[in-house]
Amino acid sequence: MKMFIVAMVFGTTLFAAGDIDETAGAWNGRAWNKMNTVMKVAYLRGDSESDGLCQLTANAHSRWPAPLTFGEIAKAVDLFYTEPTKAPVPVVFGALAYVKRKADGANESELNRLAAELRRRSR
Repeated sequence: MKMFIVAMVFGTTLFAAGDIDETAGAWNGRAWNKMNTVMKVAYLRGDSESDGLCQLTANAHSRWPAPLTFGEIAKAVDLFYTEPTKAPVPVVFGALAYVKRKADGANESELNRLAAELRRRSR
């Protein structure tokens, strides 16, 4: 519960930061890099729960990197955003998709193509 309250308080602050932290209405790497570890884990946990809800209600396939912990996913997303050209890429529909593909065993060539496509779509 504490993590939820912290995420909501800081999330409101991030939301007020303006459009630079969003791409197509979704938080991007700029917003991600402003979060501390607790906020990142809370954000990921919320996304994980929404992914589970989509699976239950819409019979959708999971887009979640299942074998990883929230902390490991946060570190992988941090690593994704170390390259400044990826900052506009949305977290949920970009960085997490990349982390999932990597966790699923995609090779370097596939990951490079995906990263290039994510950057292209995030302009």
